[in-house]
Amino acid sequence: MNNETRRAKEDARAARSKALIKEALLAVTRERPFAEVTVTALCAQAGVGRQTFYRHYKNTSDVLDEALDEALEKMRSVIEQVDAAPLGGCRNCSATFCSFVRENERYRSLFMDDALAARIVEKLVPSTCGDYRRKLTGACTLTDEQLEGVVFFQLAGCLASAKRAASLDLERWERIQNAIDHYVKGGIESLG
Repeated sequence: MNNETRRAKEDARAARSKALIKEALLAVTRERPFAEVTVTALCAQAGVGRQTFYRHYKNTSDVLDEALDEALEKMRSVIEQVDAAPLGGCRNCSATFCSFVRENERYRSLFMDDALAARIVEKLVPSTCGDYRRKLTGACTLTDEQLEGVVFFQLAGCLASAKRAASLDLERWERIQNAIDHYVKGGIESLG
């Protein structure tokens, strides 16, 4: 076996192990909050040894960051629609964001964990600020610091609303999200 083939097998095995550990995190967080997740629990759920875990991750937070990055990447197109809401580009953006959280069984436990809300929003803010800056150019004169504050406020509110929507029927949520979308759009327009 040549070096290239051996490396490819090792890469595939590493990717498989990491995928098992991430899946274990998602399964375990359906049963308990992330703060109670241990390396031992992840290894047992994934069917891997601690040595395998530590070959790929320093701790459970590393696994969480990778799982959140994956979830947020999948949600990126939804976030782009949500970002367009205040500027009139998306009529039902809160419902779209909410639908991702409500209907995506794979990541829902992460989004529903109150202790992770700030971490999720912190991961979203940097890329979202750039999107907002481009969309608001010429529409208002916010400083970078003000823009970051507005984005943080909107994303935290969207996440809290999405969590609340998980327990509401769709008709009730649509009435609430319509009010939220009008409120956000009016706020952005008033900055102009």
